[in-house]
Parts: sequence; C-alpha cells; structure tokens
Amino acid sequence: MLLYLRRSMKKLYFSVLILLICVIVGVSFYNRNTNVKKTIYAFDTVIEISVNDKNAKEIVNKSFEIIKKYEDEFSAFKPSSDVSILNESKNYKVSDDVYKIISNAISYSEKTNGYFDITIKNVMELWNINGTNEGRVPKDSEIDEALKSVGYKNISFDGKTVVLSNNAKIDLGGIAKGYCTNKIRDLMKENNVKEALINMGGNIYVLGDRTFDIGLQSPDGVRGEHFGVCTVKNTSVVTSGAYERYFESDGKKYHHIINPFTGKCAYSGLKSVTIIGENSEKCDAFSTAVYILGKDEGINILKNEPDLEYVIVTDDNNVYVSKNLKFKLTDKNYKLHKVD
Repeated sequence: MLLYLRRSMKKLYFSVLILLICVIVGVSFYNRNTNVKKTIYAFDTVIEISVNDKNAKEIVNKSFEIIKKYEDEFSAFKPSSDVSILNESKNYKVSDDVYKIISNAISYSEKTNGYFDITIKNVMELWNINGTNEGRVPKDSEIDEALKSVGYKNISFDGKTVVLSNNAKIDLGGIAKGYCTNKIRDLMKENNVKEALINMGGNIYVLGDRTFDIGLQSPDGVRGEHFGVCTVKNTSVVTSGAYERYFESDGKKYHHIINPFTGKCAYSGLKSVTIIGENSEKCDAFSTAVYILGKDEGINILKNEPDLEYVIVTDDNNVYVSKNLKFKLTDKNYKLHKVD
C-alpha cells in the first residue's frame, strides 16, 4: 500500500530497493542453484519476487504476468481499466476478478464498520494523493461535498454489473496488491513451489517449510532500521503507517491515510500497524482500518478476526502485540505489551 509523496519516482525506486534488502532479516534461500529473483515496477511501487524451485524461472515469469493483468484491470489511473471505465460510467459489467475484489472490499468495509472503504477516491483526489509530489490541503467545503459520494453502500450489483450511486468513485489501491499477492501465492502452491518470497512494495508473503524473520521498519528510524522482528511461516506481513508518504504545508505534515468519515488525515495516536495473516488482501484492508481507528477500537475489531495477528505502535512508542505472534523487540526506545 505505499506512495511516497515527498520523493521523486527515481528516488522511490532506489529507496524501496534498499528497503527490500534491509527489512528482511535472515532470509537466504537454501539452494541458490534453483533460486531466481526478479524485480519490476508496477502498482506504483517496486515489486520483487524470489523463488527457490526447479521451475523457478517459469514461476517468476507467470507471477509477473499476473501482476500485469491485474494492474491493467484494477488501476484507477489507466483509462482503459475496468475500474476507470466504471468510475466514468457508474454502471459497467466488470471482469470476474474486478467483481471479486469489489465484493471482498465490501465485506472488509462491513467487518471494519466502514473504516476501510474503496469509495474514498473523490476525497483522495482533493488531497492529490496520486503518486506525485504535489499534495494540497483542500477546503472544508470541498471535503464536505466529496464526502457525499463516500460510503461502501453506494456500490451495488446487477449480476456482474457494478453500479455506483451518488457520484461515487472507487480506488482499489488499498487491497489490489494484497489480492494480487494471494493469486501469486495460489499459483506457487498449485505448482508445489518449495520456497518463495513475494514483496509487493512492502506487502510481504513468505512461502515454504521453514520460518522467516521479518524486520518491521522503525517509524522514527532511517530506512531499513527495524524496531522488532516477527518470526513467521507461510503468511503475509502488511504494514500501514504515515511516516513515509506525506507532504508538508505551513509547517504541518499531511499523510496519505484518510478517514472515510471525516475526509481528513487520520490522527489516531498510532505510528504504524502491522497485520499478519494468510490472506494478504485482508491484511491490507485491516492494516488501514486499524490505523484509522486507533489502538483500542482497532484491537476490538481484530478480536473478531482469529486468523489475524498484529503489531500496533503508538505515538508514545508502546508496542502492542497479539499474544500468539512470535515477536522480538529489538529497539530499547520502545516498550512491548502482549495483548490477550
């Protein structure tokens, strides 16, 4: 999920590459003769896939075909995509995958009490959160008008035809990488891939029989500096935070995570939220929603999702970790709390 508003695309590419190198702690494939690693730029971020398998090259190439297919269908910035056509026409028969991801998004909206909502696009456009360096602070009157179109109940279906009401527009950026990661994971499992690492611009999925140690980026540190390490296996690790993608105006920072009820940047007392689970798309949605909700309300909704683990970092450097997650704090400036 991350667009770096304060960086040029060239700098973004370089800095994400550094992140890919530094954020993974202790990842080294056990048979380098069958290991293939490839990096591309898609979904407005750097994507890296490493596969350790006798058919690694074929699997990696098929994985990037999947990425290209879904970027062409899901992007709100490509005029020919299903999403762009739907946003313009408000009534469009979409592909099976677009139908599925929109249906999933509505389910996540229901589970998060509307704090994850793909109909936020009109508000996002006001803030100019579109991958450029030109953020702006909209007037309250502009926000109030745009909020009239926000709400997942503005989406309805007539078979595979999606209907948008009240001038709503959708943006799948909050879960597109997660959906795509799930599809690549399924491809690898169907082909009995023995070990792989998928990094969709920070949405990480690890596949294989052994565990991986994943370092979590310190919100206050330099890129690649982590405050803790999760030990995981066959799962996804997704982080939302406001420390990378923001712009400044009149001495105040404005970040990219927008509260769908206020139309303004979410300030909930959190620095970052990491969600861990098998379903990368779901992790995507819940990391955003919990960040907006804040610690207490966020933990409350996560209690209803037993398939998800979490690491929540507050503004005062307290780290709240779900009790079943294997996690080690590595920065003495933070204080660890295990949550039952």
